[in-house]
Amino acid sequence: VGGYMDKRGARIKWHKLVRAAYLSDLSAQDQQLLFDYGIQTVIDLRSDAEIIRYPDRYLRGTNYLRVPVLNENLTNSMTKIADLSQNAKSEYGIKQMLEVYNLLVTQEQAQQAYRDIFTILAESNGGVLIHCATGKDRTGVAVILLLKVLGIPNSVIKDDYLMTNRFSALHINNRLNEAKCDGVNGKMLKTIFNLSTVNAQYYDKITSTIGNEFGDFSNYIYSQLEVTHSIVKKLRKKFMN
Repeated sequence: VGGYMDKRGARIKWHKLVRAAYLSDLSAQDQQLLFDYGIQTVIDLRSDAEIIRYPDRYLRGTNYLRVPVLNENLTNSMTKIADLSQNAKSEYGIKQMLEVYNLLVTQEQAQQAYRDIFTILAESNGGVLIHCATGKDRTGVAVILLLKVLGIPNSVIKDDYLMTNRFSALHINNRLNEAKCDGVNGKMLKTIFNLSTVNAQYYDKITSTIGNEFGDFSNYIYSQLEVTHSIVKKLRKKFMN
């Protein structure tokens, strides 16, 4: 996440922030690549159960921090297709994701996680990688809030969020192909697609929930999350040129 310009002409520095999916499949070469890029801190937003099942791989010396946003992965992004197709109805996908995004903004545990993330980002040295299971929802909201604090225009923030689908194409296609091999029908394929991707509806849900419940993003960040101006000053110094 770099190169984006705020209204004053300052840009987000490169090699300071990466958003990603889980790091369980990283080879030794992959781990070295992240380290060489400048990543010194990894913030894992997943639940304890997810971490146990898919533990991260990273170079020794990396500062690994667990900041669970929710107690479980409600997006079903890593759920086996067979289990998902048995439990989910055809209209489940969009409805489930909209409810997840409501919780990501309103739940107390999620809000505490964002407070902690802002503090970690402000105090950390070197580059930081933030991730959850697939890097799209919990990570997506965390990065949206950071970009808001850094003064990046709304249209740019939304485009960065939607960019998830391009970088997650392999994961999305693999899940859809697995579902087809299991004989999943068309409506259920759509549900799996909606659970595995991001779209403008999900982003708009964040905006509308914050607007309805807290007034606006500024009030949410400064009053609800209690992010201090001192933290914001440190974030701008660390991430902006």
